[in-house]
Amino acid sequence: MLKPLTFVIYAENHPDLLARTVLLLHRLVIPIVGLVMQRPEHSARMRMTLDVLAPRDHSERIAENLAKIVHVVWVESRRELDCPKSAVRASLLRSS
Repeated sequence: MLKPLTFVIYAENHPDLLARTVLLLHRLVIPIVGLVMQRPEHSARMRMTLDVLAPRDHSERIAENLAKIVHVVWVESRRELDCPKSAVRASLLRSS
């Protein structure tokens, strides 16, 4: 059964970040419900909030695939949209 999942992605500011993210989810056959990209003031990194519909047990796999995108610094997976305190870090790697 498909459940709403939210991922918060922090990545370097590159023009192909959005395209790579959307293509990855398309390849994994995961429907996108919402996507917001913003750059905090005085920061070189982008913050992308991604809402998708996917089986809950696929959350780790999706986060790991998102973390493999070239410019991604780290991904935070929130298992339920109405419970933002249940955040789990999937990847904290990649130094600049």
